[in-house]
Amino acid sequence: MEQAHRDFQFCAEIADSDGLNPAIGGEIKDSSLKGNDLTMLRVKMSILSQIGSIKLNFGLVDYIRQLKHLLHQYKFDGLTGLYGREAFNHDVGKDLQSGKIPTDGGHKLIVIDLDKFKPINDNCGHAEGNRILKEAANAFVESLGNSAIVARWGGDEFVAMVPWDNSDEELRELISHSLNDIKAQDKNGTVYKAGASTGVAPITNECLEEAFVAADADLYVHKRARHAELETAQIGTGSFDIPQNPSVS
Repeated sequence: MEQAHRDFQFCAEIADSDGLNPAIGGEIKDSSLKGNDLTMLRVKMSILSQIGSIKLNFGLVDYIRQLKHLLHQYKFDGLTGLYGREAFNHDVGKDLQSGKIPTDGGHKLIVIDLDKFKPINDNCGHAEGNRILKEAANAFVESLGNSAIVARWGGDEFVAMVPWDNSDEELRELISHSLNDIKAQDKNGTVYKAGASTGVAPITNECLEEAFVAADADLYVHKRARHAELETAQIGTGSFDIPQNPSVS
């Protein structure tokens, strides 16, 4: 098992650094490649269980190609195509440590929780729920721009790291506006409009966990304010309207 673990780590480092050289028939060009630190510990044994104990053969690259495919599956969410949770933690944490993401407060961590998503799944079906998740993911990527790193955290929760110089409220409004045209309809004609609660925290040091604690705390303040408004939402004939752009004191 220890040897299999070492084999996996070596393959992961090669796959991560793209260390295959087609000019020499696909052989590994540098057996001393170290790649990135790859703190993806929790996924290593699960991948090993799928492809067995990896035995490197420097004349064949099938194992490497298969591993790269599995690592891609691990890194990106299968439904939305966004970063997955572990990959977001790894890549953003690495960028914070290296200084690629500055810690002067000019970047914001935003956590996003879709409101009233369960009724959509329950009343419109999981296919509609999945469509809402995919459309929300696309809306977040489009609205936040190419410089943002957006991930699906799990279920109906998303996170993003974004360079942002304006106010937190403007960032909330941007997220909220991006969902304006996303809605689902059940078989009775009731329409469910998408909305979201958000938490925002500035990046002021290299500790991503600290930013998450602050953003989570902000999320729950915002969520309580939104839930208060949702309680007074009008349920009209054939429409369940989740209010957009709530004002949070």
